Amino acid sequence: MTTRQMLILGVALTALLVVEEVWRRDPERQVRASVARLAQAFHERDASGVMAEVHADYPVTSLWPDLFNAPEPAVARAEAKRLLAAVFFQSRDQEVACVATIVSLEVTEPVIVARLDLAVTGGMFGQAVPMLTGHRFTLSRASGLTGRWAIIGHDPITLRH
Repeated sequence: MTTRQMLILGVALTALLVVEEVWRRDPERQVRASVARLAQAFHERDASGVMAEVHADYPVTSLWPDLFNAPEPAVARAEAKRLLAAVFFQSRDQEVACVATIVSLEVTEPVIVARLDLAVTGGMFGQAVPMLTGHRFTLSRASGLTGRWAIIGHDPITLRH
């Protein structure tokens, strides 16, 4: 291979990588991927998978004050993961599903505001979580390297008792 051919090949590969990176980081694509991963985690009863779609800076205690009161965010996050795992275990004989439809997206870096129609059904989830229609979720970039976005906040969710 000549030097010129190697140079052309190098430029072509670089251009391909840049195009792929831009495509992969598209906010709408990232939100759709995050929602799909969240639904899959519920289907698999995977508390770690659910929490992977929740941003590290998600304020667990302020968004769920009736459930968590740990003073440290990491402790509250661990408690949330344990509670999810317990609810998944208690619902082990029933199918659990999370169905979400993106109604709208508003991208205003550094966040995305997504309005979702969201339903979590099966087991204790179906009894406690109401159908959310046009509910506002806020996502923030969770990883600069991969372009992943994760839920960092949302409108209040009132659980049924």
